[in-house]
Amino acid sequence: MVQWLNNNQGFVMSLLTACYVFFTLWIILGNRKERRTHLDRELVNRICNPLIGDFKRTKLYIEDFRISDLPWKWESLKNKERYLSYRLPKRIFDGLEDFTSKLRRHQNLYRGLQGRLLETIEKEEKKKVPQLGSEGVWSVHFDGRIGGESCKITLLQLLFWNETFDQYKERLIRDNPILPNRKIDGDFMVPNTSTKLNKRDFEEINTSIKRAIGEDRELQQLINEGGTLYENAEVVENTLNKFVKRTLKKIS
Repeated sequence: MVQWLNNNQGFVMSLLTACYVFFTLWIILGNRKERRTHLDRELVNRICNPLIGDFKRTKLYIEDFRISDLPWKWESLKNKERYLSYRLPKRIFDGLEDFTSKLRRHQNLYRGLQGRLLETIEKEEKKKVPQLGSEGVWSVHFDGRIGGESCKITLLQLLFWNETFDQYKERLIRDNPILPNRKIDGDFMVPNTSTKLNKRDFEEINTSIKRAIGEDRELQQLINEGGTLYENAEVVENTLNKFVKRTLKKIS
């Protein structure tokens, strides 16, 4: 054995060197994996949770920006159909507070506007359906089925998109190309009452709500300052996109 080692000294040294390099790389990769796990955890704690919490606290009703659809992970930020993959270095964590503070003004405007709209909807609902009694806003709604999934259409959704019931329903059908029979079935519901509504009743309430909005000076002032629900949603989304772009610049 000793003789063989002496005769093959070069080969043995090469083998030992290769083993040393292999285990060194293995240790380095292990440390990198541990560091990634640490960054992942830190990102969740410092960025993901505060962002999600901020949106949940203000209870934004933004259909183009659904928190439930956003996987807030370090490797992927999904915004509508755009996917951005990046690693966030520690130096950009401080930008989170600045980002959320810029959003807060628009969130507050949105919340004030939404509150006034909900009051108007509730008032006009009860004019048409006095049996609602103490039932809250969004009581009157269309309870439908899209394929095998449930679908609820509220009056606030029609206001958000500034659409009629038929326009909103057609858009849902367009967004669901595999929908069987290209139709949505359902009924107009008034919870906890024996009242039955039809499509005409529902649209009459929607029309009366829009008329009341036009006559509400305080509401018009909120709209002039912060925009409509849809415009306000766009502001929030654009602010998010700017934050992402700044982040990517810092990383690159």
